[in-house]
Amino acid sequence: MRRYFFAFGTLLVIASNAAASLIPLNGYATGQLSDMNPTGFTPPGWVFSIWGLIYIGSIGLAVRAALAGGRALGGPSRAA
Repeated sequence: MRRYFFAFGTLLVIASNAAASLIPLNGYATGQLSDMNPTGFTPPGWVFSIWGLIYIGSIGLAVRAALAGGRALGGPSRAA
């Protein structure tokens, strides 16, 4: 069961980030709220493309952990 914690966590993160982008907050999308409240440290939109690599890495780790049964994370191997 522990081997699926990464998969569950990854799905939870992706779902919550998708909900933040798709479900408006008081009628405003996340980007609209950011545009309405400018700050000196808000990066341009292209900077957020790094999230694609982060999601790919998270999915890869979740798959590896699920297939390896925890050994992918340095856990003990199941010797016979």
